[in-house]
Amino acid sequence: EKKASEVGISKDYVEQEENRYYSEHYDTWYIKDCFTIIARKGQEIHTGDVIKVIGARPSPEELSTAHYIMISDMEEPKVKEDGVELGCIRHEFPNNDKSDME
Repeated sequence: EKKASEVGISKDYVEQEENRYYSEHYDTWYIKDCFTIIARKGQEIHTGDVIKVIGARPSPEELSTAHYIMISDMEEPKVKEDGVELGCIRHEFPNNDKSDME
């Protein structure tokens, strides 16, 4: 929640029940569908370029995660509604493997 407000996500969005979930594993609240900007408009990315973004699943019991590839005309997109989905990368995790959380 704190990080969401630091990057400018509105308090109204954060407080809506459908936009948040609690992770008992990390003992913290998370906000759903937030943008992580990996390239800005006009920035060139070439074949073979590698851009790494670390994501984490909320608990060892979660067996998969989905990371959506989005595009937005906005300078500072904040949430999923600020863009258009181009694709999705899904990652499967072995059941309850606490050593493989990212």
